[in-house]
Amino acid sequence: MLKIVFGDNAVGYARWRPDYPLKLFTIILKYHHGGYGTEVDLGAGTGASCIYWAKKFHSVVAVEPDSRMLRQIPNTKNVRLVCSKAEEMTMNQSSTDLVTCGNSFYWMNGQKVMRNAFDWLRAGGTFAAFRYGFPKAINGSLDECLSALLVNQWDKYRSTRLRDENYTQRLVLNSPLWASVTVQCVPNVVEMTASQLTGFLCSTSYVLRYLAGKGISKTQYSRELFNELGRFGDRFKIDFGVELVLAKKDL
Repeated sequence: MLKIVFGDNAVGYARWRPDYPLKLFTIILKYHHGGYGTEVDLGAGTGASCIYWAKKFHSVVAVEPDSRMLRQIPNTKNVRLVCSKAEEMTMNQSSTDLVTCGNSFYWMNGQKVMRNAFDWLRAGGTFAAFRYGFPKAINGSLDECLSALLVNQWDKYRSTRLRDENYTQRLVLNSPLWASVTVQCVPNVVEMTASQLTGFLCSTSYVLRYLAGKGISKTQYSRELFNELGRFGDRFKIDFGVELVLAKKDL
């Protein structure tokens, strides 16, 4: 399997990835009954989550192994950027109130990351892992087109981890670390133009691997994909429903 480094496409990643819904953060905070001192955002990427947490917590530590991704995070006075893998990150024990991890959890050693999070969290602290899967179009014909592209072009280039839809909840639910665990689905329908949907798809690991494996120009392919999607209209409603797994450290 060809290796894709997301930092190679950091600008495109920041530009085209949809925001997480506000409701996701609201649910996490409603579940969280700990303090609001320190939040740690693992696999922070281009800052989709940590900028929100900076509004709620005294300090935020954004942990991301690729410096090119970190450079896309807006400068925020109470956000500290740390270039590190989540598995190798060090924090003082019982120093953190909330640890979050978005789609990046799928690419991590989940057992090691949960162990780190548990050690960092204060009693009563919260661990939250969330992700969205392959986009689903509300328009049935467009959704059939996306499904066909996945099957015929991209699927063989998807990581086995991405195909394992239950990876996150299985690891957290089966872990002996947590006092309680809950799993929720957060609706997230996003309106996108054909250009935005094309940009998102061309920022994914499986499309980038497909292009590299076939030796296809990204510019050429983006143009062809845009024309293909454009057959279904100018604007689409795309479902990026979020799976949210919440866990509590015992008091």
